[in-house]
Amino acid sequence: MTDVIKVLLNLQIPTMLIVAGLLIIILGFVTKIGGIIEVSREQKKFTIPIGLFILVLGIVLNFASTPTPTPTTTTNEKSPPDNSNIEPTVTYNMNEIDSKNSYADIMIGNQNISGTFIVERLTINWDYLECPQLTNELEFGALTMQEFEYTASLTQKSDSKVLDDQELKYPPNDVDKFSIDINHSKNGVYKVWFDFDYYLFGNEDTKNKKTEERVISYCNKS
Repeated sequence: MTDVIKVLLNLQIPTMLIVAGLLIIILGFVTKIGGIIEVSREQKKFTIPIGLFILVLGIVLNFASTPTPTPTTTTNEKSPPDNSNIEPTVTYNMNEIDSKNSYADIMIGNQNISGTFIVERLTINWDYLECPQLTNELEFGALTMQEFEYTASLTQKSDSKVLDDQELKYPPNDVDKFSIDINHSKNGVYKVWFDFDYYLFGNEDTKNKKTEERVISYCNKS
């Protein structure tokens, strides 16, 4: 009997209501329980409705008090790589032919990522300076690689000229070669560089890529 009381004390309220409801319902079908509890006919009329009410109440409270488990989702998906700082690869060289002509070599390609770069508006830029007195000529060497050929005439003032306005696509491991014949003054110093706009296919955030500057210097010595 003591063990039964301890078990009842440890039961939660919904469980106790369910057990009590079942016991009261049972009383509606018997006259005596163990020779201790005796139920009259008048009492039987109320035992089943009361027992059902307490049973249903205990079941409702039991479901209401049961916490709903929070599903935990684990994902093995890796976040996409950050390509915001990735640029096309560019190699630029300048070579002088004579006092009025030079040529430049540019290689533009994609050797960095699996995506595709879209390149457009390849432009030649230059700054012009008059020759200082008693200056030595600068010598530069480059390797000629011809894939696209252009001609540009540099004026005696700082300016720029779009060489090619078409879109050029560079999937992985693709490289194009550009050769530019440059006409310029016989007397002057030119700083020449190239730039172009580009964006990664699927991301319309257009950026500008500028090459290093190269110097063309032809000055009459006096």
